[in-house]
Amino acid sequence: MKKIIVAFCILFANISLAQTWVPGNTYYNSNTYVEYIFGNMPLIISAPHGGTIAPSTIPDRTATICGNSSVTTVTDSNTDDLARALDTSLRNLLGCRTHTIICRLDRIKVDMNREINEATCGNAIAQTTWYNYHAYIDTARKYILAKYGRGLFIDLHGHGHTKQRLEIGYLLTDSELRSSDTYLNSNSAVNNSSIKKLIGNNLGNVNHVELIKGATAFGTMMANTGYPSVPSQQDPAPLSTDDYFNGGYNSQRWGSRDTGMIDAFQIESNYTGVRNTTANIKKFADSLAKVIKKYIETHILTPAQLAQCQTTTGIFNLSQGLQKGLFSFYPNPITSGFLNIQMNKNYQRIIVKIMDDKGSILMQQSYLNTQQLRFLLPPNLKGLCLLEIHTDKDWEVQKILINN
Repeated sequence: MKKIIVAFCILFANISLAQTWVPGNTYYNSNTYVEYIFGNMPLIISAPHGGTIAPSTIPDRTATICGNSSVTTVTDSNTDDLARALDTSLRNLLGCRTHTIICRLDRIKVDMNREINEATCGNAIAQTTWYNYHAYIDTARKYILAKYGRGLFIDLHGHGHTKQRLEIGYLLTDSELRSSDTYLNSNSAVNNSSIKKLIGNNLGNVNHVELIKGATAFGTMMANTGYPSVPSQQDPAPLSTDDYFNGGYNSQRWGSRDTGMIDAFQIESNYTGVRNTTANIKKFADSLAKVIKKYIETHILTPAQLAQCQTTTGIFNLSQGLQKGLFSFYPNPITSGFLNIQMNKNYQRIIVKIMDDKGSILMQQSYLNTQQLRFLLPPNLKGLCLLEIHTDKDWEVQKILINN
C-alpha cells in the first residue's frame, strides 16, 4: 500500500488542478475502463456493475485470491446501457445532462460498490480504476455543490430476486422498514438513512416515513408509473421471507448519512420488463427520468432552480472558488512529517483527505469538535497533492507540496 501511495503522488504531480469539464462530453480514465458523461444538473447516476470488459491483466476476484469466501462477482446485466439511456431520457425531457459514471470492467475484475480491498483484491490496475471511478463521482459532487448547493446520487443495480419489482435502498434494513412509523421517524432510523439531510431539509417539510413510503416517496412515484417498488405506499416493506438489497458502499460513501448535502439511494431493478430488451430499457428510462424530475422538484429544488441546468453550457473548472478561508495550514512545503491545520472556527465534525491531483483519496481521517488539527503523514508520501477538508456544511480544497 505504501508503494501505491508514492506512485500516485509522483504520477499526478505535474497534472493541473485546472482541468476543465464540458457538460455532455464523455471522458475516460487512462485505461478507458471508466466512462464519465459530465453533466449540468444536480444528479449523479452511478452504474458500478454493468461492465463486460474482462482483461487478462487483472486476475479474477475469486475467494482464493481475495481471501474472502463471500466475494460477489455477478454482473448486473444492461445497467450500463440503462444509465446511458437515462441520460438520454433526461436530456430529451429537460434539455440537461446527468453526471453519469459507468464502470466498463466486469465485476469479476473489480467491484465499484465495495471498499477498495474487497473491490480490487490487491491488484494495482484494479485499484487505479477504482480510484478513478470514485474520483469522477467526487468531481460531479463538487460541481453540484458549487452550482446548486445540494443534489441527488442514484446507484443503479439489477437483481434476480423472485418478486419483479424495484428495490429502493436507503441503507435501512428490511426489518427496519417493517418497524413502526414512530421508529422510522426516530433519530435512530434517520441517522441510518442515506437521505438524512433531505429528511430535515425538504421543500414539503415531510418526515422520513413520507419520504420512503408516503405519497411522494420515490418508490410510490415509480409504482404509479407501472413499476412496482418497495418501499412505497403500495408496498411499504419487504416481507421477512423476501430477498431485498438495502444499499451498499456507494450510498454510504456518497450519501448524506455521514456527511455532505448529496442525498442518495440505490435502485435494484428487476430484469423482465426493465432491463431485458432495448425497448424495455428505453421505456423504463423514460419513466425513471420523469419520476426523477418530479422527485427533485417536489423535495430538493424548485422547478426554477432545477431549470438552471438548461442555461449551463460552458466549462467547469475545479480550481475555481476552491479557497474559501475554511482553513489554513503549515508548513508548506511539508518537510516534518506533520501537517498542522487551523480551522476558521470549531466544527462538530471534520473530515481531512489527502488526494492526488486527480482527486483520488490517498489518506483520510475524521475529527470531532475541534479547531486545531495535527495530521500525521506517512514518511514515503511525497509530491504535489491536494488537501480537502469537509465540515458539516462546507468543503474546501488547497494544494500542498510534501517533501518528507
